[in-house]
Amino acid sequence: MELNLRWYNSITNFDGFADSGAPADIYGAKQKNQNLILSATYEQPITNWWSQKLTLARGNEHYSAVSGTAGVNLNTGGFITANPASCFPNFDTCFTPFTSDFSIINQRLEWQHNFKVGRTKVIHQEILAQRSRINLSRPTRDLPKLKLIFGIVCL
Repeated sequence: MELNLRWYNSITNFDGFADSGAPADIYGAKQKNQNLILSATYEQPITNWWSQKLTLARGNEHYSAVSGTAGVNLNTGGFITANPASCFPNFDTCFTPFTSDFSIINQRLEWQHNFKVGRTKVIHQEILAQRSRINLSRPTRDLPKLKLIFGIVCL
């Protein structure tokens, strides 16, 4: 059994634009990202050529961003402020503030089956060896039964 815990916490500072489209150095503009991922995996062989693996996982992600409150227009060098209304007629003096906040929950269940397909040649050789040991003078009801399991012949 395998247990995993992953935790991410990042903060990214970024710049923006004045409402005119001019690049701006916005003070306090940043994005935060926090992730917590928990998972458990259980693996068990069924035969020497077939195994299974069960994985359960849950991820919680939280993202938030804020634009800041003031900055500098890099084209004009002038001070700009956040204004949720319009900056008409001078769009170089302000920018539109924003905030965003959202969360994601991701749940995963995976049941995986692994087959060793290189084993089919060995099985074929075993069938031929078994057939050579069978006395064909016996009635056919005494012949070993062949079963087809997942496309692989087994005795």
